[in-house]
Amino acid sequence: MVQMLFQYQIKEHFHVQYKEIMNDMIQTMQSYGASLALWDEHEKNKFIEVYSVPTEAYYYALKKKRQSSEIFLQCLEDPEQQIECLAIKRNR
Repeated sequence: MVQMLFQYQIKEHFHVQYKEIMNDMIQTMQSYGASLALWDEHEKNKFIEVYSVPTEAYYYALKKKRQSSEIFLQCLEDPEQQIECLAIKRNR
């Protein structure tokens, strides 16, 4: 099992659009085998998402998908910085 973490900052006036995009994004991620563990605004306009995926291959595929989502990237404060991504592999 692998925990995926995404962290990013959105533009201040994009909350409504961002939440609509995220509702679709979460469904898409789930259709690819990811289970949402957390989605939270931990500071003003700074969000964190945590998912569980079965393997590292899922992590790399979903990371690439997220980083290439043009509609999502439009919401980010600094699209050049994009999304911080991290994977934590859990051995059972």
